[in-house]
Amino acid sequence: MREFLEQTLRKYYELIGWNEEAVSYSNLCHWSKAILEFDSPNGLLLSVGKSVSPILKSSYSLGIPDNRTAAGFLVVSSPLALPKPFPLHDEDQTYNPTTEKDVSSDADLVLLGEDPNDLFWKRLGLLYKPRFMTNYLLYGRLFHNLRLEGLYCQSITKKDMIVMSGMNSWYKDDAQIAAQYTHKAKNWCIETSYSSDAHVLGVNSLLRIPDTNWYVGGEVCYTAKERSGGLSVGAKYDKWYTDRVHSIVTLLANPMMGHVSASFTSTVFPDLVMSTAYDFNTYSYESDLSLGLEYAPKDAEQVLKAKFGLSKGIGLKIEGRYNGQVLVGIGMTTEFSLKPRSTFGVEINFV
Repeated sequence: MREFLEQTLRKYYELIGWNEEAVSYSNLCHWSKAILEFDSPNGLLLSVGKSVSPILKSSYSLGIPDNRTAAGFLVVSSPLALPKPFPLHDEDQTYNPTTEKDVSSDADLVLLGEDPNDLFWKRLGLLYKPRFMTNYLLYGRLFHNLRLEGLYCQSITKKDMIVMSGMNSWYKDDAQIAAQYTHKAKNWCIETSYSSDAHVLGVNSLLRIPDTNWYVGGEVCYTAKERSGGLSVGAKYDKWYTDRVHSIVTLLANPMMGHVSASFTSTVFPDLVMSTAYDFNTYSYESDLSLGLEYAPKDAEQVLKAKFGLSKGIGLKIEGRYNGQVLVGIGMTTEFSLKPRSTFGVEINFV
């Protein structure tokens, strides 16, 4: 179940023709993580999402324990209509990368209209303005402990985007800033990122091998705080049969840390997706095996998620819709250990 403002962000991406699950190294394992690493509620969370205006959205949440009590606002540059009824679950499984549009020929100029923001460009005697002046998103959220987080997203062209995020606490000196620049084409993508936490600078890229279902890529990073670097390489086989039936195999390796992982995700039935992953460290010989599934009938009002891991234990989550505008999620987790940590929670979203 996606939170109201998170779903708004994804609809903004859709509005400007940007797909974050397209060719991207940072999302190489997106499919398996969505099934094997979903979050289960802990305690009680009540949230209300509202469209104040076509460009302003708000969200309020009350959590018990109260570490999730917060108020947030999101502003977009263009009117954004949210779907009704509100999506119950992650609908990414309907996205087929083979139909991804090649945006390399899209114009980077936009015809001026009657928007008051266009007045400046009209005074210059222009008929068009740069596209990057038309698509932006600004988000902020304040938590009960006065911790503030924010995000700024700017679409420069149809192929280029800058995302900046930050977090600051009133009581602690632990401000963090992160920035990412992404350039996407139909069959390849390159990303540059920076994080003030340990001062990490990274560059990654992913390329689709022509006329195949294979993607290959890698990432290099440098940590100024530790004066050390990092390297990872990966590959993905992505075969789509229909819009809702597909199979994905991912391979990922970090030679410096000795970590290797492999995952397989497949549509067993049109409404049932299963995934399995195996992780192994060549230095410590530690390993982990995970299994998971997501059952989401296309025309039903419920979603069932389940996961099992040798090191992380068991997780279950059931999501449903009540009266069209109330989303309810119930979940639990438990670990395999002498002193297992177990959680149980309920989340209710009014949208």
